[in-house]
Amino acid sequence: MKKISEDRAKYVAKHKKTAFTSKKAEDKYMQDWVANYEISDWFIKFSSSLLKKEGSDTATDDTDDACSAADMTNVHFLRYNQWPERNGSTFEEKERLVEEKVFGGEKTGDKVKVELEEGASRFIVESFVPERKLRRP
Repeated sequence: MKKISEDRAKYVAKHKKTAFTSKKAEDKYMQDWVANYEISDWFIKFSSSLLKKEGSDTATDDTDDACSAADMTNVHFLRYNQWPERNGSTFEEKERLVEEKVFGGEKTGDKVKVELEEGASRFIVESFVPERKLRRP
């Protein structure tokens, strides 16, 4: 959670004049639920750190020896396709949801309840090693 909080603080600082109209809006953003893309970003950074660490004797990072990059091949993030919720997205989420468009959801609404067209996927499986991939379950 610390890394996500740090990333949010950086976003607020960078977009203070354009995205946030008040201290209350900043505080709400900082306290919002953790988004799928934020969890994905953490996994991406963690995996990248592991790969760099294993490729160099001098790499230092926030990882410990409890996990290796090879272990990360067994880590998959099953998450909702949030493309149907694009109309209610805010801040950087608007930009990030675009990558989910390929999984369908022409109709908009609650990702759990919206009727999906044939071929659309309600869920996405994300893997991180050896490279990040988004797939249908």
